[in-house]
Amino acid sequence: QLLAKEKDFTVSEGLLKALFAKILIATKPLTSKTRKTDDVITVFRELLNQTNDLQNNVAHYAEKLHTTPQNLNAICRKTLDQSATEVIAEHIISEAKRQLIYTVASVSEIAYSLNFSDTSHFVKYFKRYTGLTPQTFRNT
Repeated sequence: QLLAKEKDFTVSEGLLKALFAKILIATKPLTSKTRKTDDVITVFRELLNQTNDLQNNVAHYAEKLHTTPQNLNAICRKTLDQSATEVIAEHIISEAKRQLIYTVASVSEIAYSLNFSDTSHFVKYFKRYTGLTPQTFRNT
């Protein structure tokens, strides 16, 4: 009877190992896909932190990440619950606020440093996201 129990255990152990191997194989592509998504987000954020080349353009960053604007947008929505445009805008506004608070640069100079074609476009953009003009923000 001891021999029969040992055989049952060996069979059960073998089945469990086979099941575990199948589970590992089934989840491996998911893991690598998640890792790739995280890598894209990490590199995207690193690109945004390069303030000397900050662009308000999803296609610009998608090209640098070797993907499409639609794919970058989908990754951002899935990972960050924001569109790629919203992530870029958040970063631009954050950088604009930093410059308004910590520098004496004029609003025009800040607009230029953030790659806006003209100051009025920058003012409208800033106001759309903050509810204040850059000058009002600086003075408060």
